[in-house]
Amino acid sequence: MEFEDIKAQYKQTYDKGFFNHSIRAWFYLQRGLSLMNEFKYLVAGILALYYTLKLNSFWYLIAIFTVAIPVLVIVGYFHTHKMARALDWTSIVFSSYFSRYNIDIAEKNIELLQEIRDLLKNK
Repeated sequence: MEFEDIKAQYKQTYDKGFFNHSIRAWFYLQRGLSLMNEFKYLVAGILALYYTLKLNSFWYLIAIFTVAIPVLVIVGYFHTHKMARALDWTSIVFSSYFSRYNIDIAEKNIELLQEIRDLLKNK
């Protein structure tokens, strides 16, 4: 199945109608609330640092925010592009027996499908 076929099937199934648009709005609401919750912890951490160091100037608070945002963007980029794959691999390798069993079954299915494809090519 090509990407264009998948996209057309998606649009036909999930992109039309009030119900699907309502589900999408709910999804965006959940993501927005999640981001706001994460931002809340950022603000709380910066304010905790500000009050722990007993800083008196409002400009120190702005400076801490100004330094924190680029650092967090760099850390997020590093996590997304470098750490995510290693973390995913580690969670798969050291997963529970039942999770690993599902992965083994999927790998066996791929091998069998490749064998079937090769047999059909030879006919």
